[in-house]
Amino acid sequence: MLHQTWLALNRDTQNVGQRFLTMFFGDLFGSLILIYTIKLWLWFAGLGAAAPRRG
Repeated sequence: MLHQTWLALNRDTQNVGQRFLTMFFGDLFGSLILIYTIKLWLWFAGLGAAAPRRG
């Protein structure tokens, strides 16, 4: 949002809606990818720790 404000203050208001939607969906999908990558990593870490030890 700060990026959009900066552009508006510098009078660069062409395609504001398109830029906002592009940034919004990019941030959304990037966040989801990061969250699910961490979730998968934690699941694998827990799976290895929960496995019974032989020996």
